[in-house]
Amino acid sequence: MDLSRDRKYLSLYLKMKTPNSLPEDYGSLVEFTLSIKSQKNGDHKKLTGRCQFSSKAVAWGFEKFISLEDFTDSSIGYLVRNRCRFEAKVAIVGSSKTF
Repeated sequence: MDLSRDRKYLSLYLKMKTPNSLPEDYGSLVEFTLSIKSQKNGDHKKLTGRCQFSSKAVAWGFEKFISLEDFTDSSIGYLVRNRCRFEAKVAIVGSSKTF
C-alpha cells in the first residue's frame, strides 16, 4: 500500500515473496482480485487483474486503487479508527517461458 504519484490515490500491489524461486526465463500467470472492505455496510471496492510474475516482474497491481477522498470518508467506512480491511484472492493459472 502506498500513495500514487499525484498523492490523490491509494496504490495497492501484489508482490512476489520469493522472486528468486522461479527460473530466470519462466513466469507464473496469475489472476487476482484486490478488495477493500467497508467496515460499516459490508460494501467493498474490488479490482481484478491478470499478470505474469517473473524474476523481472515481481509486483503487479493498481497505482490508483482508491481515491484518498473515498478512503478517508467516514460515511463509506473503509477507514475506521485508523484501520482498514483488505482482501487478496490469487489463483495461479499457469506458467510459461518468458521471452
